[in-house]
Formats: sequence, structure tokens, C-alpha cells
Amino acid sequence: MVNTKQSNRQRVGPWIVLGILVVLVLFSNRLYAQADDAASQQPQSADTASPDAGLEQQQPTLGSQPPTETQQPTEPPQGTNSSPDNGASQQPAVRSIETGLPLHSVVSPLRWGHLSLLSFTALRAYDTNYQPQGVQQPQVGSALTALQALLIYSIQRSRWSLDFQYRPYAWFSGHTSHTNFTAHAVDFHTGHNFGREWRLNVTDSYAYSPAPVNLLGSPFSADFFNNTTSSTSFLSTGRKSLINSADLAMERVFNERSKLSFSFTDIFIDLSENSTNPAGPTASRTPTMRHTYGPGATWSRQWSRRNTISLSYSYRHQTYPGSIGSTDFQHVGVGYTRILRPSLTATLEIGPGWSSASTGRTSNPYRRTTLQGSAELFKRFKKAGVALSFYRNSDFSGVISNSYSNRYNLAITRHFYTRWDADLSGSYVQQEFVGRRTITGEMGFAQLAYLLSRNWSLFTSYRYFNTSRSSVNDTLLGPQQIVSVGIRWAWKPETTTGN
Repeated sequence: MVNTKQSNRQRVGPWIVLGILVVLVLFSNRLYAQADDAASQQPQSADTASPDAGLEQQQPTLGSQPPTETQQPTEPPQGTNSSPDNGASQQPAVRSIETGLPLHSVVSPLRWGHLSLLSFTALRAYDTNYQPQGVQQPQVGSALTALQALLIYSIQRSRWSLDFQYRPYAWFSGHTSHTNFTAHAVDFHTGHNFGREWRLNVTDSYAYSPAPVNLLGSPFSADFFNNTTSSTSFLSTGRKSLINSADLAMERVFNERSKLSFSFTDIFIDLSENSTNPAGPTASRTPTMRHTYGPGATWSRQWSRRNTISLSYSYRHQTYPGSIGSTDFQHVGVGYTRILRPSLTATLEIGPGWSSASTGRTSNPYRRTTLQGSAELFKRFKKAGVALSFYRNSDFSGVISNSYSNRYNLAITRHFYTRWDADLSGSYVQQEFVGRRTITGEMGFAQLAYLLSRNWSLFTSYRYFNTSRSSVNDTLLGPQQIVSVGIRWAWKPETTTGN
């Protein structure tokens, strides 16, 4: 016998999506005439790329996991078309909580005062592995309908700024009558200049993602104008996650080529249990909560038009609420950025890392010295771009660990035939543990979008994910394949530069 409530929900759900889209189309078309003129007078971040290059900041068409806790610097590389850093009065670019990449603009034609709607996405996803073993989550079936938006409240002044982002997320399942509106992400950032040399930046990001939300999105993305990247902690796929990250930074600008910053970071992560990883003090159980905090300092100097160097130090104390043990991480790094050609940039950061992990099994902590850092290569073409990167650090990869991880990333973007955009990305992670086997995970993502207009697009995407087992009592989700189709509205202001 067919469940009447379930049948009605299946019929009503698509009409709700269609109604919202119609309202957005009518409202946005009405405002577009005056929007371009108004947007040109509003403050924008300095990362607006030329449309001819096909390399504007990549906005995801799928709900993605929060970016990892450490992202690459947002300052435009020296020697490019961007303006140089002229002191503390220059405000850093605002990062999107959808992608972790700098935003094109903090205003749009769909706005009420300082509050703007930057994007809206509606999609239908089909999952080939909707009954994964070892993961406690609601039975949502093989098909999922999702709605996502990004709003920002922004005030930009010459000496201070305030940016508040909110990303609501709703998903519907036709398999049951289950509907969930609880997924959301919030980001708060404010900065204030003290004189001509000091600037204080305060950021706090909170994101809660139910298990189905973590099944969507790209593992790695790149901004080829700023030469910056962002990656997601995709090993948490199929599990609920709650992440709160707070950062306090004070920056001292010596001159237009040299600056020093001090920071303090506090990160709390809470993951859902695996059914094969039950609660209790079992020997092989992986903690589900992690609290990391500590200070850091970075000095950077541009010694020529094409060369920039940096020195950094960081200390992190990591605990596991509800579990025994703690870990201390220290890292000293030397960084170097080289603009090999106007369209080719390489960055390298390397240095020793020290860790001291206490598992609670013995009185003596496990001490380790290793080499850690990162390497990245950005190549821009007229209508395409390629980014390669490698990281070795102690950042969160999707599972709670007391050791380091190695991550390899690739991102390719291509614009062709005037209205078509293609994106391809992939990541491979080796997550180490003290006293346990290493987890490996891999994810591939491909997306094809057809531009109906400058702001509207239709898209389809494919995502593959798989991971290894860390032990008999900790089985993770995979293999998995997800196909999605949808429509998206995203505000993209007209550019004032061209190639």
C-alpha cells in the first residue's frame, strides 16, 4: 500500500522548487537593467578575472563540505595584474563558505540594504550506494533533491569591514517522507585598521552537515586569478559533521613589500559514529571529536617582482573530548613563490615538523620528527587552467587523527564554445595514525555547465569516491558514484578588464 503522505510529498516537492525558480527569474530579470550600474559603484574584491580567460572564480553547483581548516593565502600573487599591497588599509578578499575561494563581489542585484543573495542552486542527485555499510544515517534512497543558497551581509569602509555569510541548505528524499532543513553554514569576519601599519582580523566559521549533504561537491578547486586553492575534508563522506573554526590575527605592515602577522586558531570538530565503530573504550575505536588550538606567526617579503619568500611557525595542541590522549604539533616552514611566467606560478613551503602523541595506553608519549609542507603549480591558458598541489600536514582530512596526512590534488577548468564550462578535479589522501593502519581515500569530480546567461546555468556532474578500511571496527563509506543535474543562479558582475 502506497504511503499517502510520501506520495503527496513526492508530487509537491518539485513544484516548490519550480515556484522558487520562477520567482527568482522574474525578480532578477527586473533588476538586471539597473544592477550592473549599481554593482560598479559597490566595493568588490580584487579577484575579478577576465571573462575571456574563462577562469572566473569557480562557484560549485553542488552542496559541498566546508573547506579544510588551512587554506592558501588570499593575496593576489605579486607581479600579476593585481594592485600591490599598499599597507594595512588594504582589506583581504572575502572567502566564500561555499568554495573557500575569494568572492567575486559582496553585493548583488538581489539585495536588501547590505544583505545580498549571491547564489541559489536546485539539483537532483542519484546515488549508486545509498545503503552503505557501517554508516548510521537516515534511509534516504537513491534519489535526493537539494536546495542551497548563499547570502551575505557586508559593510565595507576605508578602515574597517564586516562580512556575515549564511548558507541555508534543504534536502528532500522521495524514498521516505523524510525532509531535513537543518544543514547550514555561517561565517563571520570583521577587520579593523589601527593606524597605517596594524590590522586586526577576526573570523569565525560554523558548519553543520547531515550525512546526505556530505555526499555532494568537489574535493578540490582553484582560483587562477589569485593563485589560491581550497580543498574539502572528503573522508567524512556519509557521516554527519559539525565544524567550528575561529581565528584571531594581527597583521603588521612594514612597507609595501614586507609584513608580519600573529594568529591564534581554535577549531572544534564533531563527527557522527560509525555503526561498525561503536561507542565505548575499544582499542581500535577512532575518536569522533577533536579540539585543536594554538598560536602561529608568519613573516613574508617580496624581494623582486617575481619572487616572494616567507617564514612561519605554528604550534597546535590537540585533544579528543570523550576519548583518552592528546597530541602536540609544531612546524617551522620556509616558503618561496616564483612567477616563472605571467601565466605560470609555482609555490613551495617546506620545513620540519614535530609531534608528541599520548594515546593513554602507555605513560611515554610517541614522539616523531618529520618533514612537512606544500607544493603548488598554477598554469593559466586563455580559456583554461590547470592546478597541481601536494600537502603534508596535520590538518583535518575527514577522520579524527593524531598524526599527519599526505594529499595530492588536481584541478582543471575549461571554457569553450562561448556558453560551455567544464571542470575536472581529483584528490588522493593518505591519512596516518599513531598505532593504527593508514587510511587512504580517493575522489574524482567532473562537471559540465551550459550558460543560459551571465548568471544562469544548467549543469550536470559526476562524483566518484572510495576509501580503504583502517581496521575491522572502522569501515568507511565507498565505493560510491553520484550523478547530479540542476540549475543555478549566481551573481557575476561584469568585468572591467579584458585580455
